[in-house]
Amino acid sequence: MGAIGTGKSTFIHLLTNDERIHIGHDPESETSDIQTACYVDGKTGLSVMLIDTPGFDDSREGVADTDILEKIACFLEPEKGERRKLNGIIYMHRISDPRVGGVSRKNLRMLHSLCGDDNLKNVRIVTTNWSRVGKQEGDAREEALRIGAFKALLDAGADMRRHLNVLDSAREIMSDLIPLKAITMQIQHELEAGMTLGDTSAGTVLTAEMREMREMHEKELTELKREVEEATKASNLALQAELAEERKILERRMELAEDDRAKSARILDQARKDLAAEQDKLRELREQANLRSAALRDAQNKIEEKRKQFADYMKVAEKKCRKLEREQDGVTRNNHRLVAQLAAERREQFEKTRSQFAALRDVQDKMKKERKRFLGQMNAAEEKGMKLERERQEAMRENDCLTDQLAAERRDMREQIQKQSAALRAVQGKIGEERKRLADRMRADETNRLKLEWEQREAMRRNKRLMEQLAEECQERLRQIKANGLASKGQAEEAYRKQTALEQRLASAERARKQLQQSADRGVFSGVLPRIK
Repeated sequence: MGAIGTGKSTFIHLLTNDERIHIGHDPESETSDIQTACYVDGKTGLSVMLIDTPGFDDSREGVADTDILEKIACFLEPEKGERRKLNGIIYMHRISDPRVGGVSRKNLRMLHSLCGDDNLKNVRIVTTNWSRVGKQEGDAREEALRIGAFKALLDAGADMRRHLNVLDSAREIMSDLIPLKAITMQIQHELEAGMTLGDTSAGTVLTAEMREMREMHEKELTELKREVEEATKASNLALQAELAEERKILERRMELAEDDRAKSARILDQARKDLAAEQDKLRELREQANLRSAALRDAQNKIEEKRKQFADYMKVAEKKCRKLEREQDGVTRNNHRLVAQLAAERREQFEKTRSQFAALRDVQDKMKKERKRFLGQMNAAEEKGMKLERERQEAMRENDCLTDQLAAERRDMREQIQKQSAALRAVQGKIGEERKRLADRMRADETNRLKLEWEQREAMRRNKRLMEQLAEECQERLRQIKANGLASKGQAEEAYRKQTALEQRLASAERARKQLQQSADRGVFSGVLPRIK
């Protein structure tokens, strides 16, 4: 908690590095809703939930103090039948502020009314912005705060800490709060006692401040009206315009105060509706209890009816016995056998009645035992239900932590997949370019191969024509030599040498043709196959 701009969101972001926590870098508040982040303590391994609350007297337009109080009260409502408990409350204050202003004092009063006197031992007042003041000036301001604005809180058990805007400093503050016993805020006790949000201590503080603000605005408006009348009389147009502008500002402030009052009224109406719903639930429970009591009374009435029937039967039996006794007295002297028979019948009737009475007692004992067993089963079922509810809540908390971890892992995996996809697209682009370049090279090599094959065929035709011409010349010379038979031996040897040279030229031309063929093959395929591999 704390006024706007004191570094609440920065403190949480420094510990958790959670990008969902918005940090404001201008005079306006960046936080308008309650935000939570998970911090894992390095020493104990405990997972701690940090709760970032908006500051009262928030600068964001359309957000009133009543809205912020309602959000805090809703967040502190019991979750799944179990209270939300806090191990600590961190109130942040700028040491660079030369004095404690009205906004800071309002936030202090709200902190005190929300926590209550008994819970201030779990409050740590953390001062920030130490880099903006000198050591001597900061120590003096800290001592002034101890004996001034924060004295009441410190005397009730709160403590002060310095935050130097580094991770170790934040971890020391958390290590001081984590071992403390969890507490229930005063506003939670007040709401559970049936009080509306406006009747709580925090709601009373807001209502009183809104009343004071409204009275102050009315006084300022009255003073402005008086000044406007004086300016009108004095015909000062500039002053009239300035006063009219101030009047508009005051009227706007009064409208905002009236909106706060209307929102407070809506909150009270909603609280009354919630109370009526709780009373309806209590009425239903009472009706169920009445139904169970009625069923028990019906069972008791049935037992009483059976007892009455048995008493009536006993009375009838007694009447019969007395009648038989009278008859027995009349005929005793006349017929002893009849007397014995009547006595036997009486004993038999008495035994039957006694057995029925014993059976009725057994039935009553069984009903008592059954009732005790039923009550025991109901108690066991209630205990089992409470145990299952606690286990379910524990599982839900573990599930929330696992969900946050899975979300973080999913974000990391998504980033890795995006990076791999970008690298894959780059590789695919390079492969496509290489394919195009290879296709162009293969087309060029194919063109060169066809050109070389055409040149080879042309060379082979020229060589063939040359060989035919050489053969014809050789034959012609041989014919001339034979015809001239008078040629000398030297001329014959010269002809032989020329024929040998001609044969060498033919062999050389053949070798050149084969080399040309091999060069053509290598030129087309030797550079292509390695690149394809």
